[in-house]
Amino acid sequence: MAAPKVVQTAVTDEEHFKSLVYAPEEPRLFVVDVFTAPWGPCKIMLPAFASLAPLIDDFEERCQLLTADAALVPELNKHSATSRPKFLFYKDGALVKEITGADAPAVTKAIFSLVPDAPRPS
Repeated sequence: MAAPKVVQTAVTDEEHFKSLVYAPEEPRLFVVDVFTAPWGPCKIMLPAFASLAPLIDDFEERCQLLTADAALVPELNKHSATSRPKFLFYKDGALVKEITGADAPAVTKAIFSLVPDAPRPS
C-alpha cells in the first residue's frame, strides 16, 4: 500500500500567510516550513508528515502543513538565515514553537503535543 500523499500548501505572499495563520477562529495548528529560494522546502520531512496523517484523527481539519519562501513573507526573513530547514508552529494566531533542522522525531513530537483536540460530534 502506498504511503498517503502529503498535502502542503505553498504560501504565495504575506497576505496569504496572514490569512491562514492569523485568521480569527482558526482552530488548526499550522506547521510552516520556512525556506529560501536556493534551497527550497525540506523534502526529507515528507515521509514523517505522511506517517502522521493516519495516526491523527481528522488530521487535515486539525493541522495544516505550509511551505513559505521567506522572501515572500517579510516577517519570516529572520527565520531563514541558514540552509537548514526551519519549522515554525502557529496555534491560535501565535508562534508557539520553532525547530531548526530536519529533526523528524522533534517535529513529530511537537505536532502531537500541539495539535488541537478533535472536533466533537454534534
